[in-house]
Amino acid sequence: MDLTRTSKTEKEYLKRAEGLLRATSNYFGIEINDVTGMMLAQFIVDHRVEYTPATFRQYKSAIKFYLKIYSHLFIDAEDAIIMLEDVSQSDCNKITLRTSQLRRKHFKASLFERF
Repeated sequence: MDLTRTSKTEKEYLKRAEGLLRATSNYFGIEINDVTGMMLAQFIVDHRVEYTPATFRQYKSAIKFYLKIYSHLFIDAEDAIIMLEDVSQSDCNKITLRTSQLRRKHFKASLFERF
């Protein structure tokens, strides 16, 4: 595959893509085996406003990798990859409420004094 991609990255991409495949199947209310490459790609494109640019890049890369590896299972894998390559992350959220970035990162003074 890609010379700069490690085997650890590839494993993470597969894990992430399989999760997105399950989410796509749930979203469309169909069996996981009935999800097409275009449906998988369209799912993250339609939901990109919920993701930060970094998350969207990860999802996009994971799906592209998955579709390349399993292209024999997806008749429309090439079209889905082309679609993903043409989609920008400009519509993504700069900040999301679905991360730990909003959690308090310090102790209350009273708790700190107890230690």
